[in-house]
Amino acid sequence: MTNATNPTTPAGWYPDPAGSPRSRWWDGAQWTEHYFDPATQPYTGAAQALRAPEGTKPYTPWIWIIVFLPILAIIPLFFWNFDGYMSALFRSDVQGAMSALFSPAYFALIALSFVVWGLGVLFAYLDWKELARRSVPKPFHWGFAFIPYQVYAIGRSVVARRRIGIGIAPMWVAIAVYVALFATSIVWSIMLTMSMMSTIPLYNY
Repeated sequence: MTNATNPTTPAGWYPDPAGSPRSRWWDGAQWTEHYFDPATQPYTGAAQALRAPEGTKPYTPWIWIIVFLPILAIIPLFFWNFDGYMSALFRSDVQGAMSALFSPAYFALIALSFVVWGLGVLFAYLDWKELARRSVPKPFHWGFAFIPYQVYAIGRSVVARRRIGIGIAPMWVAIAVYVALFATSIVWSIMLTMSMMSTIPLYNY
């Protein structure tokens, strides 16, 4: 790199301006204290350019918050007055049924889903920014959190593994959380069905 102070130079490994045989990491604005020594780290070319400095930590608080966020989103579901809704429905009480269906828990569930989605995007951005600060080259882009944020957790883990050598754990935790929530939703649906079936005989047509 001919101009070490040029802020337009993209982040990456460049020849050490001090003249040593090592490469030094340029973070896009300044030289860092991360070095690449081809004598002890025998990868070159593109592999070298996309490799994070030795000792880089792959995990941040933000990625762990992201993988557990879905748990928060379903909490209002368990406060929905389903029995009240079924009771009003069988009494042909349309107003009562609508009131039980569109309860505060229902609107809390809708609102919280948007809040959690927004937080997922925000935390993905903070995680991506922190990885870049740690000199991880081309970390998985936070924009994938829009479709939805769980996609970011999985893609980020795969890319971190390639760049750092470790960092796949958030992917498996995210998958485990998804499976647990899926199983919980099945149990919840079964319980609601059983509740409905036990309620039907109480009403005459």
